[in-house]
Amino acid sequence: MLSHQTVTSLCAHHIQCRAMSASADHNYNELITGIISTDIEHWEYQISKAEENRLHDITVMDIIGAVRPADECMAESGGQNCAAGVISQWIQLAVMIEEKQYV
Repeated sequence: MLSHQTVTSLCAHHIQCRAMSASADHNYNELITGIISTDIEHWEYQISKAEENRLHDITVMDIIGAVRPADECMAESGGQNCAAGVISQWIQLAVMIEEKQYV
């Protein structure tokens, strides 16, 4: 049988996890609003192809090779860095997640 302290701790952590999940969903939805839908479709296509071919060629799972389409961005923004805000938000989120993994 669980002690009162254990039950209280589990309940508190469950409530905390639900709040964190809601916050993560909210943050994710805010981040994806800055991404062009055609980019998302292209990434989903690349992901599905990589998953299909990963047993035959492991290099298809290399996410480090990702690049930003600079020419398209420069043309749309007249030479300004149009994706800087979205990119910095993604980087900040990644750093925050990495830091929380070590807590």
